[in-house]
Amino acid sequence: GANILSFEPAPDTAELLKCSAGELKDVATAGLIRVIEAGASDVESEAILRRHPDSPGMTTFGGNSSGFPLKELTNSNGTAVGTVRLLRV
Repeated sequence: GANILSFEPAPDTAELLKCSAGELKDVATAGLIRVIEAGASDVESEAILRRHPDSPGMTTFGGNSSGFPLKELTNSNGTAVGTVRLLRV
């Protein structure tokens, strides 16, 4: 089986990935799946993650030059997550 590293900085999406990876643990060819709760970058740092309110997959660490209504990532209580880790890979 293959070894897979999944970098996911959004806490809610990281939890979904961990759940999905757990479903595969009994499959003989699944190998090792590790979800790392951080973004991948060329430098180690922190950044604010922004997300489109109607499209959880549309996220960015950059500014909002796209014109889309991106908002700072919040947890299930509506509190801003703040900065997320970026790991140098």
